[in-house]
Amino acid sequence: MNLRENIKTSEKQKIISTICKIRLRLVAQYANYWRDKRGHVIDFVLPDKKNKPVAIECKWRSSDFDPSGFKAFRRHYSSGKRFVVTQDIDRSYKRNCGEIEVTFVILQGLFKQLSDAGVPYL
Repeated sequence: MNLRENIKTSEKQKIISTICKIRLRLVAQYANYWRDKRGHVIDFVLPDKKNKPVAIECKWRSSDFDPSGFKAFRRHYSSGKRFVVTQDIDRSYKRNCGEIEVTFVILQGLFKQLSDAGVPYL
């Protein structure tokens, strides 16, 4: 029996979000989340060294990503990097979602990407 196949997708999403949260909280005391009145959510927002927001979404599968949260966030904060952390990719890649660029990364590669993006305390 393969445990990975028997866990519901909603539970997998909670697992990856919790792992991201624990790892980010351990190293980034300034990690927050963002939510607007329409229900759009960004899992984590960190300031870079120029105080621009770095937005992070955690998804079990890259195909679960919906750019509407990042698009709503962009209307409030036009600059800054955007990342999707997922476990089902082999290497990082960038995807254009309309007017925004999103970088997809695995959790192990996130901290290097954040350091490269100018998040100073990683």
